[in-house]
Amino acid sequence: MKKFTLIISLFLSSCASMPDWFMYPQGLPIAKYQTMSVQEIELRMTKERDSFDKTMSYSSPFIHGKSADYYFRGFTISNDRSNTVYHQLIFSIDYYGKWRFYKHARDSKKTFKVTVIDREVTSCSGGSCGNSETLGVTLTTKYLKANRKGFKIRLSGKRGADIYATLPANYIQAYLNTIN
Repeated sequence: MKKFTLIISLFLSSCASMPDWFMYPQGLPIAKYQTMSVQEIELRMTKERDSFDKTMSYSSPFIHGKSADYYFRGFTISNDRSNTVYHQLIFSIDYYGKWRFYKHARDSKKTFKVTVIDREVTSCSGGSCGNSETLGVTLTTKYLKANRKGFKIRLSGKRGADIYATLPANYIQAYLNTIN
């Protein structure tokens, strides 16, 4: 019994010192990002060139929100000589019950275009199903730069259950540094 207790104690104490990437493989809670430097967040950004399509794609790490995970995704289009970066705030939402059909996004002043990327039933049990919705909220570079001190977006759908995404200043700045 003492060996078992020792093993459990060692395991639990090692969990307390696990690196963030192990504890949160898809990203971190918003509170963690709010305490990180811009440079620390930049290290988690990805930037990839597709030589076949001649495009660049950018991606920020996931933020674990209360009701959804979200992150920035950006890309350039090869035949666009202006090198414009197109941005989306991607939401990954999992829930049980009836479909919510999220389709509206806004901040305190502006409404944004929402694109449905995927909707699927993930599981069903006891008369209730798990649903997953992946959506993209279209943002402009001008908007991101104008709101570099941070902003909040509300995503809403047919059946309520609004989702709020908080984007802190350091997270936005790290993304803007990556795309430049």
